[in-house]
Amino acid sequence: ENKKKCITLWKNIAMHYKNEGAIGGYDLLNEPIPDKKDSLVALYKRIIDAIRSTNDKHMIILES
Repeated sequence: ENKKKCITLWKNIAMHYKNEGAIGGYDLLNEPIPDKKDSLVALYKRIIDAIRSTNDKHMIILES
């Protein structure tokens, strides 16, 4: 449930700032501590897909 909320939040942020030139990029998760690497990668992919569905202008930052 929290992952779904996170994805929705990022989609809404991307939609809100899609035409804002002052935004350099989106840092999706600050210092994530995944239980499994694969689960973090899968979450990143879902967030990126949600962001790119509304905004393809800003850089996306991924921390490992």
